[in-house]
This record gives sequence, C-alpha cells and structure tokens, in this order.
Amino acid sequence: MSAQSRTARPSKVGRPRKQARRSSQDPKEEILEVSAALFQEFGFTGTTTRQIAAAAGLQQGSLFHYFPRKTEIITTLLDRTLGQALRFSQEKLANFDGPIEAQLCLLTYRDAYAICSSPHNLAALWFLPEVSEGPEFSAYRSKREQLRGVFASYVEAGIEAGVFVREDARVLTNLVFGLVESSIWWFRRGQDEPSVAAMQICTSALRLVLTAPDRADQVAQDALQDARSGGLLDDDPRDDHG
Repeated sequence: MSAQSRTARPSKVGRPRKQARRSSQDPKEEILEVSAALFQEFGFTGTTTRQIAAAAGLQQGSLFHYFPRKTEIITTLLDRTLGQALRFSQEKLANFDGPIEAQLCLLTYRDAYAICSSPHNLAALWFLPEVSEGPEFSAYRSKREQLRGVFASYVEAGIEAGVFVREDARVLTNLVFGLVESSIWWFRRGQDEPSVAAMQICTSALRLVLTAPDRADQVAQDALQDARSGGLLDDDPRDDHG
C-alpha cells in the first residue's frame, strides 16, 4: 500500500454515528431537543434510549457517552425551566432593592418567561406520572418545592408589609404559582410572544395579591424597567421584547 493511500484512509474519531446528523448543532443539545419531543409524545417510560439515539442520528453507545442514564436527560430538560427561576432569585433578585411587590412581580415574570420561551413545552414534563411520583425524581420535586418556598417568602413579606391582601399566605402563594404554571397549557409556541405572556402573568398575579389591584399595571411596568436598567433581565436578549 502506498504512502498516499495510507494517508487518504479516513481516521475514526470517537464513536460512529448511526446516521448523518440533521444539523451542525452540538450533539448534547440535539439529544435534549429530540428527547423533549419524544417525552411529550410517548411519555418518559414509553420513550426508549434507542428512539432517542435514532432521532439524534447517533449510535446508542454515543448517547450514553453524553447521558449515561435516560433520567439525566429529563432532569436536564426540567432544569432548563425550573433552574432559571431559582438561579434568578438567588443570584439576581436577592440584590434588587425594589419594593416587595416589584420583587414578586420579577420572580413571577422570570419563571413564566422561562416556561414560555423554551423551544418545547418542557414544563409539561413536570406533570408526567414518573416525574411527579417516581422516587428517582425526588430531588427535582424538592427543588420545585424550594421555588414554591421562594414565592411564599415574598407573599408573606408583602402581607406583613400591608401591600398584599391579608389572606392565607399558602393560598395566595399557590394561586400565584398556579397562575405561572397555567401557561404550560395555554401558551402557543410560534404564535404568542414569551415576554408578552410573562408580562400578562405577572400583572395578573399582582392583581390577585395587591391591596390596591389597580396599581398592578404600573407596578409591573416600573419593576421590569428598573430590572432591565439594572441588568437583572439582560441575560436573555429576548427579555428586551415588550
């Protein structure tokens, strides 16, 4: 064999693909994208790693290189929405010195925006039986309750300050939390604008809790303007819409 033919032989780098990938997208991101669609169509248990690998154009072994277990795929997807609101409350909102009603507004906006701006309806995965009941997702459920607790802390502070109605804090918290999650069912991807929907949700939440609900629109507008000027919402360029 000549030196030229030896040089021309293609080298094998990594695991071979099952089929040509559909795009130049990062393989890990492509796995997450196709998995989100498959989980929504077939459920978590009904989706196999073989299906995921085939949809991503990978050998099954390559899939396990990126995600050793199927559970890791869905928990990564779940964190794409839930994790955003938690990180926002811990890393940014904690440094915002606006009034308590503005703080609740911003948390509500960021949580709703995370749900509505995801390419797939990832938050709907929260309600899959395996996720809501399975022992392997107990850590995720604890994190979701942690987020609910953050909402509760703002609601309780608002009641104490006299700016929120004096109702059961647990009930008010669940109303606001439920209002955010309602976007899972009515938001239309490709038709509705995430920032507009998030603004509608946080304004509606304020109308539920404020002692003077007619202030809701102004509170929401001022809160978002202050947050944007202070850099709290500049991590995603789509936050500039609306």
